[in-house]
Amino acid sequence: MSTTAGEDHHRTDSGIEIQGLYTAADLEGWDPDEKLGAPGEFPYTRGVHREMYRRRLWTMRQYAGFGTAKSTNERFKFLLGAGQTGLSCAFDLPTQMGYDSDHPRAEGEVGKVGWPSTRSRTCASCSTACHSTPSRRR
Repeated sequence: MSTTAGEDHHRTDSGIEIQGLYTAADLEGWDPDEKLGAPGEFPYTRGVHREMYRRRLWTMRQYAGFGTAKSTNERFKFLLGAGQTGLSCAFDLPTQMGYDSDHPRAEGEVGKVGWPSTRSRTCASCSTACHSTPSRRR
């Protein structure tokens, strides 16, 4: 956010002016049924569950991934066995940057901090491994 010396208004990095205070007058013509919606209903601004998290706790995700789909699957099984309720797969740096594993800039980084998913054989292997990981609903 930026401000010009002596001015009371601020602007976002995109240049959008931000008022110091917003009131109901700023909402003229704004339809809460259309724009805000009800909890558990589109556009989900009040949450994805009707009761939000009063009846069901949020899912705590564990971010994990290793050099191969097999080792990632083993880790996922360990985490689920220890009570983890959500998993997110970690990809290696070349995959995150959009490089194939055999790209010169990927040299030395493939599989270091996650698993590489740029080859169809690797993706199929992970898909098979992940489908063999037990899932539970709470």
